[in-house]
Amino acid sequence: MRVTEDSIVLVPRWSSERLPEFLRDLLKLINYQVQHMYFVLKPSVVSVNLRGVRRLVTIPPSAIIIDESILTSTEGNEITDLALKYGIKIFKLSEDSWVEVKNSLTTSEICVMGHGKISELVQELNLKSSHNTCINEASTCLVIDEGANIHLEEYKRLLNYKHVAILTGLRNIGLRDVEGIISSLWRHHPLLYDLNIWNVKVRIKVADVNNIKEIKLLSKPLVFLDANVLVMEVSYNNSVLFTSSLPFKTLLIKALFYAC
Repeated sequence: MRVTEDSIVLVPRWSSERLPEFLRDLLKLINYQVQHMYFVLKPSVVSVNLRGVRRLVTIPPSAIIIDESILTSTEGNEITDLALKYGIKIFKLSEDSWVEVKNSLTTSEICVMGHGKISELVQELNLKSSHNTCINEASTCLVIDEGANIHLEEYKRLLNYKHVAILTGLRNIGLRDVEGIISSLWRHHPLLYDLNIWNVKVRIKVADVNNIKEIKLLSKPLVFLDANVLVMEVSYNNSVLFTSSLPFKTLLIKALFYAC
């Protein structure tokens, strides 16, 4: 995508405990005009102004770009102040650049089913949401959280929707207690980049998806606990599936920005 001159690039520290607070303040600052906020998918070289000098820098996956079209000079300065407050790198493009991005939080509303860690994040970030009533609207992104209490067969019919799901919230799905080390072959995937979750030993309960052919056919495994899959992506719509309620808040936040 062509990103125009004077757009702002932010490189959040996704492993920071203050990340939710920063994102909430950023969304409020741009008046929730999320259709002009982009999530970087691949490393990209762009031309920026650094202390009045034009330089080339590489911006990493999962950087955030705010389109200059919605920024007044005052708002640009306020975003700079916000970045300084939270210790986040910020650049302003000195010329138009081609960057592989996707819109962040493009849906008009997040439809929440159940209540757990993801729905709590939706509330914490002050994102527009409703419970259950919007499930058939094409402009929504579904959150299927713990306690969603929907049948596995019903969930299979929702796989084509953009969604983030914790599969332990489904009814009549098998659960197993597993223990092991968290690992991935895809650490530079935009969903996983800059996360500090690797080589951690955990014992958790996971949903057994080994015999669910629809999920196995449509999804790509991203994160493992030894031989057990913990995180998957449905590539054609960027949906993110968790087989367990993982204790990593920043990964859940990234899933919302990436999928919705």
